[in-house]
This record gives sequence, structure tokens and C-alpha cells, in this order.
Amino acid sequence: MAPFVSKPKRLAPQPCWNHERPERHQEQDEREAEHEEHVRLDDASEAALEIVRGGEFSDSEAVRMALREAAARRRLRSAIRDEVRMLATDKGDREEMRLVREQLAELAPPPAD
Repeated sequence: MAPFVSKPKRLAPQPCWNHERPERHQEQDEREAEHEEHVRLDDASEAALEIVRGGEFSDSEAVRMALREAAARRRLRSAIRDEVRMLATDKGDREEMRLVREQLAELAPPPAD
């Protein structure tokens, strides 16, 4: 089951109490939260959130951290895909790779029977 995500309407700030970190104040939470999302998690997502929390982060901190890490991984994969596409169209690089493969084949030991 896919997670359900909704964007809530902006309401007046309500007093909040973070049971995991009671030392935090409402004003601090409001400054940190520029944007709110409400998410309904399936069992696998709930288990993943617990792993990310690691007993030291609140749910909100863990979600923010997981989103930043996921975005960084996607940016890296996208950069790698772009580089692969660029190299695939580079005729000089493809010719050099062919020569390297030929040289490596000459250095390889004969196949065992």
C-alpha cells in the first residue's frame, strides 16, 4: 500500500508538546517547520522510520533527514546517468575503451579447460 500524503490547510498555531523531547518549545518548532506534511505510513514505512529514528531523533527529524539523504542519492544517480550518457556519445572515449579491452584480452591468461 502506498503512503497517503496530504497537504494540510494553514491553521493558527496550536500549543504542541513533543513527548519525545519535552525541552523543545512551540516557538522553536514553529521556526523549524516552514512546511507541514501529513503522511499515513504502511507497515514497511513505519519500520523504516523506526530504523532512521534510531532512538535518538523525533519522527520529524528522522523524516527530514531521510528526505535529505534520499534527495542526495537521487542527485548522485542522476549525475552518474548524465555522465554515462555523455561518455556513450563520446566516440573518442569509446575507441579508447575498445583499445583497452583489446590490450586486457591480450594480457589475460588462456582459458582453462
